[in-house]
Amino acid sequence: MKKVNSKGFILAETLVVTVFVMIMFIFMYRNAVPLTAEYKRRENYDDVETVYAANEIKKLVMMDPAFSSWANEVKTNYYKDISNCSNYSTDDLRILCGVLKQKLGMDTGDKKDYILLITNDINRFRLRVKKGEIFNTSGLRAVKDYISYLPSITSGTAGYEQYYLVVSRSEILDIGKQKGEEIVYTKKQIQKFAYLEVNR
Repeated sequence: MKKVNSKGFILAETLVVTVFVMIMFIFMYRNAVPLTAEYKRRENYDDVETVYAANEIKKLVMMDPAFSSWANEVKTNYYKDISNCSNYSTDDLRILCGVLKQKLGMDTGDKKDYILLITNDINRFRLRVKKGEIFNTSGLRAVKDYISYLPSITSGTAGYEQYYLVVSRSEILDIGKQKGEEIVYTKKQIQKFAYLEVNR
């Protein structure tokens, strides 16, 4: 009786299975790594506290009689920076703005927080930001990243004459790192963002 040599078949089968497993790992790695990076980047977008802050500021903005002139400026320039309380038209609203920003922990210390009224024609707005016509200083990278995250609305979409209210809040966090047996804390500033639709 003749013996069948199966060593060659086992080697070929092992190679095929190994290549298949490697392809599966590469596929999973290529899909999982961008997802985790995107999650880390966006974990500071639309968190509960910042959405709450945006809603409170939206109420303030809607009370201001200057809203229609701001809207006209937004139609021309694609955005209006209303971060400074002096932008509001009455003394009462300016005081309310200051109290509200203090309550929400905005503009405290050396932090700069933003309140922007922007067009919801995000594609054109993004294009102007990309060209450097708007927000061209280097310290506004986080604002630019958030603008690229906003959903696109084009002229064919219902509600095209609405606006977005973009609010950014800075938080100072204590980050702990272990060095030997001690934990050393350092302060890190994180900028959080939220947006709401505004229509009048």
